[in-house]
Amino acid sequence: MDYKSDNIRTYSKSHPHTELFGMVEPTYALTQTGTNPIESADIQRTIQEELQGHAEPYEYLADAIHAALDLRFWSPASSPFIVVLAPIPITISDIQFINEQILVHLRCPLETQLNALRIILLELHKEIRHFDREGDSNIVSGSRVLSQNNNITILRLRILYHGDEIETRLVNRDP
Repeated sequence: MDYKSDNIRTYSKSHPHTELFGMVEPTYALTQTGTNPIESADIQRTIQEELQGHAEPYEYLADAIHAALDLRFWSPASSPFIVVLAPIPITISDIQFINEQILVHLRCPLETQLNALRIILLELHKEIRHFDREGDSNIVSGSRVLSQNNNITILRLRILYHGDEIETRLVNRDP
C-alpha cells in the first residue's frame, strides 16, 4: 500500500472485525457508512476509488453486495456499514541472540516493500530498519547490535509496516 486514507485502518489480531471474520493476521480494513442516498453515493465513489488502486478485478460495490448478500444498498431504505478486510501476511519467523546482536527473521510475501518495514526494540530505544531477503524466499532478516552493558533480559519487539503496527512480541533474551 503506497498511501493512507482516513477510511483505511490497521487492526491487530484481537480487533472485533478480525475475530468476527476469522482473520489470523493483522489486517487493513477499509470502512464506510452512510445514512442517506447522497452520503451513500459519496461513500460508494470513495470506496470505488480506493479499491480500484488495490485489487483486480474491480466489481461495482452495490452489485457485489446484491449478488453475495441479496441486499440492495444505495436505496433510501438502507444505511450501509461496509468493511473490506485485507490481511497483512507479515509475521515473526525466528528471533536469535548471537553474542551482542539480535537477528530477526520475518516471513512476508515477495511483494513486501522492505524499506517500509521497521522493528522497534522498545526497551532499548533502538530500531532495525534494514532487511535482506533470503534468495527468492518469503523470509527476510534484519539485525541490530545491542549494547554490551545493558542487563535487559526481556525485550518487546514491535513490527511496523508503512508505519502501521503489525505485531508486538515479548522475547526472552536468555534462553
